Amino acid sequence: MVEFNTLTVSVVKIIGLTHDAKAYLLAISQSFGYRAGQFVTLTVSIPQIDGTTKMIKRSYSLASSPLTQGSIELCIKETPGGVLTPWFLRNIKIGDHVVIQGPFGKFCLYDQDSPRTIYLISAGSGVAPVMGILRDCVARKRSVQIGWLSSNKTSEDIIYRKEIEEIAQGSTLIKVLFTITRETESLWNGHIGRINKDLLNTFCNDKKECIVFICGPPGFVDEVSKDLLELGIEPGQIRKEKYD
Repeated sequence: MVEFNTLTVSVVKIIGLTHDAKAYLLAISQSFGYRAGQFVTLTVSIPQIDGTTKMIKRSYSLASSPLTQGSIELCIKETPGGVLTPWFLRNIKIGDHVVIQGPFGKFCLYDQDSPRTIYLISAGSGVAPVMGILRDCVARKRSVQIGWLSSNKTSEDIIYRKEIEEIAQGSTLIKVLFTITRETESLWNGHIGRINKDLLNTFCNDKKECIVFICGPPGFVDEVSKDLLELGIEPGQIRKEKYD
């Protein structure tokens, strides 16, 4: 039977990431026992217009490494019209308490894994679990090649951009490619366009000894997975997490 924790935790730090996304650091006083890439279920009591409160549950991936002491990190991006995220981003402050359950999920590296290359492929807020995997690989000083292919609407939507670039600049083992799908700014000199089969074929050049992590909207995950299979990557090498 899989064990998980139910904890009431406090918000100890809030970091603005983009115009519609923030990182929330939650204090953990005990070993939470998670793997990078897993998720938790967050329960929050939201006031209603009739004076009552409603308990809302949503799942969020952990963007932190298990080696980080004393806290876990959630990356929360606003979902327009959503039940939880608009309220959460506008009202939760340092010192507030929330309830979490977990950890859950299999979107992670296991002890028996020994890839030569790890590919991280994300779209939008799908950055969260792969950020956790990247941070954990760096913290553990894994001798593995890492390639991150990140799709975003505009340059302003790239979550964790500065930290990702700094990590990549500090290691010859890590390469990152940001691609923009709706860029109209003349200042952007990076890649423009959606992640397609040709880009995947060029970027994922180690197809035999790799593990690929894909996270993003269901259509994105399904399409990228289909392209990778057609390029010769085996099903067992692909791990997927879908964000609705």
